[in-house]
Amino acid sequence: MEALLGLGGLLVTILGIMVFFIYVLGPVMVLAMLRFPDTPAVVQCDPQRDALPEDARQFFAETYVELSSLGFQLIGTFALPDVLPNVRSLLAMYEHADGHMAMATVIVAEGIGTSKLKYSEFSTRYTNGLVVMTSNSTQLSSFRPLSNEFPCQLPALTDLSRLFMIHRGRCEQHRAGAQPERTLRTKFNGRAAEFIGLHILRRSFEEQVKVGYLRRTSQGFGASLKGACLMAWGEAFPIKQIRMAGVRRRANEVLAEHAWPAKA
Repeated sequence: MEALLGLGGLLVTILGIMVFFIYVLGPVMVLAMLRFPDTPAVVQCDPQRDALPEDARQFFAETYVELSSLGFQLIGTFALPDVLPNVRSLLAMYEHADGHMAMATVIVAEGIGTSKLKYSEFSTRYTNGLVVMTSNSTQLSSFRPLSNEFPCQLPALTDLSRLFMIHRGRCEQHRAGAQPERTLRTKFNGRAAEFIGLHILRRSFEEQVKVGYLRRTSQGFGASLKGACLMAWGEAFPIKQIRMAGVRRRANEVLAEHAWPAKA
């Protein structure tokens, strides 16, 4: 009996340590380390010439062929060197004549010979302020969805023609008669790097300040206490598993709604 009590006490101690590290130290680390510059650097690059993992190079080449066949034109490929620590973020941005945008994104961890994350996303912003986003990313978002945004993740759907068809269907559901907003052309005169840095990234950070996930700092943006807690806990067990189950359930609903086999 004493041995069982001793074992139970040990398990409680271990559990307490785990909870402390995950639910206390996790937010502290996010609060201390998560920083975004006021104006993120956006550097145009060439995935065929620059040093990249081979799987990233192949991903950009394959998505170029698929997106071109769907009527998208490549605007450029860009590196974001200072958005996240210890990783390289690269994206190829495309534009469609109908006003839709597409991005092929690769996240490369420093010192690792392969990509950490690869995904494609379609997005359409409308003149009434609504934004429809459809991606096949397997990564959960750390930021809070905004009231004017309609994001959808379909992690199992790698066929970009199907992903784009579903995106267009979702646009018809949500746009409420509005027309696509061609901000890259009308406000930035085609200057893609400036469009990414100011309109996509800094605008996103400013919106997260409004909902309390980020705060302004002397050099840009950092996590708020509320945001640090929610971001860290959102990646911890069992909350992350619950969130992923919700993504898969929603993906299956969307696939079924658009007549594709529900296997997300």
